[in-house]
Amino acid sequence: MTNDQRPTMHFRLSLLMFLNFTILGSWVPVWAPFLEQLECSPHESAWIFATNALGAILGPIVWGQIADRWLAAEKCISVCCLASGTCLWLAAESTRPLEVFWCCFFLWLFLIPVLSVGASLAFRHLRNPETEYGRVRLWGTLGWIAIGWVLTAWYRITTGGDSDILDRADALRLGAWCGWLTGVYAWTLPHTPPLPRPATVMGVNERHWLATVFDAPLQAMRLFRHRSFAVLCGCLFSVYATFSLSAQLTALLLENHLGVAKELLPAVQTLAQTTEVLSLALLPILMVRLGPKGTMTLGLTAWTLALTVFSIGQPKALAIISLALHGVFISCFVVAGQLYINRLARDDMRASAQGVMQFVNGLGLLTGHFLVGWLRGLVGANYPAAFVPGAVVAGIVLIVFAAGFRARRRG
Repeated sequence: MTNDQRPTMHFRLSLLMFLNFTILGSWVPVWAPFLEQLECSPHESAWIFATNALGAILGPIVWGQIADRWLAAEKCISVCCLASGTCLWLAAESTRPLEVFWCCFFLWLFLIPVLSVGASLAFRHLRNPETEYGRVRLWGTLGWIAIGWVLTAWYRITTGGDSDILDRADALRLGAWCGWLTGVYAWTLPHTPPLPRPATVMGVNERHWLATVFDAPLQAMRLFRHRSFAVLCGCLFSVYATFSLSAQLTALLLENHLGVAKELLPAVQTLAQTTEVLSLALLPILMVRLGPKGTMTLGLTAWTLALTVFSIGQPKALAIISLALHGVFISCFVVAGQLYINRLARDDMRASAQGVMQFVNGLGLLTGHFLVGWLRGLVGANYPAAFVPGAVVAGIVLIVFAAGFRARRRG
């Protein structure tokens, strides 16, 4: 890629990130209230939220193999986005918890890989991912913010200020259109076919058909031999178990405990993405000044503080402002972790390496969602009390990561 082509490539990848995250940002912030609108019990909500985890466990491994070995990454993204849009539309028209569960199960099987394969595609086409990816990825956050404000404006227009007639399903329909649009755009992305495997690994693990079918994920699993990768994944598992608290209860805490108006909820929650944009823009500097470990420690510290504030639940202004810490966590821990894993992984298995990261996140989410369902049964509408265990776990993870993680390069 010549210097003249780099701005065009950055624009194309940035637009991909923007569109990818409009699919999520259109409906995820109001998902918990939508399930309340369907009168789902805490137990039913926990099962539906767990589909996110099941998709993160199954989807990236399968699609990582497909993108690393069989099908061009941009075509994988297109198929997944088109299928995601269809699943969202069907979920919007569903009226029973069981119908929503199955729609969401298939939705996440396709939607999670959009993020992992999309990151892998961006890494392939950036000359220096560690300094350039943050500036590309921040457009995903801007997409989340933009669609959140679009949804808020739609709610204000359609309800005329009467929140009692607000239909949460409109958010899912908006997400469906975003998915279809992204699926069409993906066909315009630069061709990104699978890379050939190094000669040193050709023939390895091919004596069994299962090893051949899942060759790339199995190769990526070998990264667990590195202590740094194992510690990072262990911390990701634990942190994403606490992330389930945010997914299920943040909107309910804001609306039912702090009194944020229903139609303003999507816009208020974009405060988290506002700081994410800033921290992503600063990520290259942070990675140089603090290093991978220092940057990820900063992200974990922000997450621990955010959960601590939510566990107190008052005053209202402080709880809302603490949403800004979510953006620092995503940029400095999750995205910095993606960059570190990309640096550690071999070229021919990077989509699968990102898939392993999503797999670990999914296991954490699966554990967390069921624990949150159990916690909600104990604490009822006392949402701050449910955040207390999460704050404690996040604090322990911060200590373990600071003591056990040692950054290293591929080797």
